[in-house]
Amino acid sequence: AERTKFRDFLAAAKKPSKLESLRANGDADSFVLDLVPRLLQDVAMASDATSQKEAAKALAFLDALLAFRSHKGVVVERRPKKRDEGDEGDGEKNDEMSDAFAPLSWTHETKVDTITQRAYIDTFMEQSALDVSGAPGEPRRFVRPKAMSDLVTLHCVLMTARVSGWTVDVSALAKRLKMSVKDMTPLCRELGFTMGRAPGKKADGGGAATATLKLDGEKRLRDF
Repeated sequence: AERTKFRDFLAAAKKPSKLESLRANGDADSFVLDLVPRLLQDVAMASDATSQKEAAKALAFLDALLAFRSHKGVVVERRPKKRDEGDEGDGEKNDEMSDAFAPLSWTHETKVDTITQRAYIDTFMEQSALDVSGAPGEPRRFVRPKAMSDLVTLHCVLMTARVSGWTVDVSALAKRLKMSVKDMTPLCRELGFTMGRAPGKKADGGGAATATLKLDGEKRLRDF
């Protein structure tokens, strides 16, 4: 679960074999794993265990955010499958359980724990208007409006900045989110970021679009 995944990221930052293991097992988003080395590359984080831990937690949050944002944005309550007649256990109890809805989820619990999944639904989704007047006992349907999808994107930008020295490789993040840099630019500016370009020629890996948040003690991070 991502509530302890940050410990894996901390270990992977110090041990390359651990990072490769996370990649091989598909235990985290590749975009997130590419940021893991930053936990030691950033001078401030490398010399401060508390800052390093908080940045690792931001990575774990980003990992769950990316999984949630990749979801189609519709979650429907489902009932557990009824057991076969030959299954062991109390038949009456099994029938009662089959009538109850399973916990709401949008990915497998090995990727994101069920408590966090429900928190994301409560925070970023709303019950479909068609369900409000539905018959009692009918499954509820939750949808993620575009405004909330944009809010998730803003969180992705901010968590990426947290572990990247407050400068985001917008080109890389846009590619991961399947967005254009043009569409991401106003979202970055909404957070107070200044847009720019990475030094160097494109052929040499430079020229990528960047967004930098200049925290000079006077400029505050804007609410979003």
